[in-house]
Amino acid sequence: MTSAPANPATALCPLTWRGHQVQVEYVWVGDQRTDSPCMVFLHEGLGSVSMWRDFPHRLCTALGWRGLVYSRPGYGQSTPRAPDDHWQPDFLQQQALEVLPTLLLALGVNGTQQPLWLFGHSDGGSIALIHAAKAHTVGAASPAGIVVLAPHVLVEDISVSSIQAARQAYLDTDPKTGLKPRLARYHADPDSAFWGWNGVWLSDAFRTWDIRPILHHITCPVLAI
Repeated sequence: MTSAPANPATALCPLTWRGHQVQVEYVWVGDQRTDSPCMVFLHEGLGSVSMWRDFPHRLCTALGWRGLVYSRPGYGQSTPRAPDDHWQPDFLQQQALEVLPTLLLALGVNGTQQPLWLFGHSDGGSIALIHAAKAHTVGAASPAGIVVLAPHVLVEDISVSSIQAARQAYLDTDPKTGLKPRLARYHADPDSAFWGWNGVWLSDAFRTWDIRPILHHITCPVLAI
């Protein structure tokens, strides 16, 4: 596999989402032919374009595919979450069935001229599963296949415990051990990324979140790790 800069140059794509104008950070990697299979990378709950480092480039180069890496609104260099904007229990469904299809349409990825694959990690894996199960309900093309790493399909106690521990780490102001200064390397507004994610995951309303009932709608190949 060939190497690539850990932090490739990104661009911003303007989108209208729920009546608001947002800018979504993205970058193309790998084969740049528009008829090549396209792999879309969906980051974890505290991730961003830059936190993937060169993995998307190396994978897509090895496959001979085109790759799209982006930071969801609230993350990376995308439009930050407003301080008074509290994500709702369906925030992953919103990302899977509203933001992702809108971004793909804006960037000319329709899943018909080239096979569309999704590669999701953690929260991003959940987004991939939801999109694969329900894309047809919003008029979006279903993916040709998905790869999911440690996706969430329900809220488990171990996840809640880990996220509670992350809250304490974020409140630690030590520049070496604190989570906030480390996240600031990857997010223009680390508070936006952290508190949006942490707040909804630790909310009482999110404890009953469960996407298992829709998984039987997935018809494409799934590699789950």
